[in-house]
Amino acid sequence: DMYIMVHFQVLVPRIKQNQSACVFGSLNEFGKWDDGKALKMKRVSASVLPLYELVLRVNKEELKAAEWKYLIRDDSTNQTAYIEHGPNRLFKDIDSWTTAPPKPNHDHDHDHHSHHHDA
Repeated sequence: DMYIMVHFQVLVPRIKQNQSACVFGSLNEFGKWDDGKALKMKRVSASVLPLYELVLRVNKEELKAAEWKYLIRDDSTNQTAYIEHGPNRLFKDIDSWTTAPPKPNHDHDHDHHSHHHDA
């Protein structure tokens, strides 16, 4: 089976202290829409902005049908504080990806994605 690495990166302006950004969705790796099993993202320490990322190895065929969203979790209680609104996110054009897929701004939802440059 063909596995590829997916790099999630999201800017979360509304996040508070003691909260984490997470990815959840339809795949086993994403917790099958169980928000308690959502995958915690890492804060990018080099960034002044609240930028979070996660790199995940996923089966390419499964990814084609996958849907997902970002959520915010309270670290102290492990409760979900916020799930992003709107339709579920999809992975598009997977067959055209190289072995290192693009950062997921390919869903044309610019406001959630960083276009940050080092000053």
